[in-house]
Amino acid sequence: MRVTKHLHAALTVENEGKTLVVDPGSFTTPLEGLRHVVAIVVTHEHPDHWTPEHLTRLRRDHGDVPIYAPAGVAAAAAGFDITVVEAGDTVDAGGFTLRFFGGR
Repeated sequence: MRVTKHLHAALTVENEGKTLVVDPGSFTTPLEGLRHVVAIVVTHEHPDHWTPEHLTRLRRDHGDVPIYAPAGVAAAAAGFDITVVEAGDTVDAGGFTLRFFGGR
């Protein structure tokens, strides 16, 4: 497994040829050269953790990959099909098992 920290809050996690993108926000340069993106996770609605441009670009380049995020993100990003997750949820995202925990 390879975890790469990008500018500000963005991370990519690569495992067995698949990539998970976390928090592609406003201070992050476009994430180029990613291989087989299977899901996007946005942790909260602040713009430094997601932008419409990043979500649009990632979906354009990698297909209609699922976006997992809390309800606040789904409300702010109403133009995107977002799977709302809550503390305690577990999701299989293209081979990644994601467990969501609550914030403060």
